[in-house]
Amino acid sequence: MDAIERDRVLHFFSKAKTLQENRKAERLGDATAGLALLKAAASARAARLSHQRASPNVFHVLGMQNREEVPARVVAWLLDPQGTHGLGTRVLLDFVTLLLRKRPQHGREALIRILNDASLWSTAVYREESEGGDRVDILVHAPMASIVIEVKMASSEHGQQTKRYARRYRRAKGTAFVYLAPSGAPPPSSAEFIGFSYNDLCDTVVQAIEDYEIHGGTLSILQQFVLLLREWG
Repeated sequence: MDAIERDRVLHFFSKAKTLQENRKAERLGDATAGLALLKAAASARAARLSHQRASPNVFHVLGMQNREEVPARVVAWLLDPQGTHGLGTRVLLDFVTLLLRKRPQHGREALIRILNDASLWSTAVYREESEGGDRVDILVHAPMASIVIEVKMASSEHGQQTKRYARRYRRAKGTAFVYLAPSGAPPPSSAEFIGFSYNDLCDTVVQAIEDYEIHGGTLSILQQFVLLLREWG
């Protein structure tokens, strides 16, 4: 083998070695990047778990996070001007305003009456109000009109119950009907019911937290309730 041929062979092996080292460096770099991503994900998960341990949600602690009773009770409490939340009629007025923004085909007159009612402080709110064998989840009985609220979570409507409620709870002075359910849930059988999602309710509660001065106990309840609403959608 002459000197020229030998130089060619040496050059070939040198290039092969360099290529091999480059590929090895690339694989090492990919592995390092992958390890960094795994560490970041593990760190984020640890932070979430730490936050959950530091700020437990009372609804989860009680095992009530998937029960319809929770939104029904909290909503009834918030809409009651005499409720211990100390917000008076503010949440009720915000709720009615948001319903009107949906431009409902039914119940609009009743909602406007409530919005303009100077005696709204005397509104009474009832849970599981029964009439003629039917039991509605929430009945808001204001001096000038009423609101009937049916609450759903995992279950769907039973036996066209909203049609029965619409027939039974119509009032001469006006009644608005609201169907509170997760986003994407099947619509109610009665066209008189205004659809209202947990995302809508979350917006209402978050707005109240931002706009009003709320004392510690109520604020803690509402903050934990907002976390549940975001889970429900």
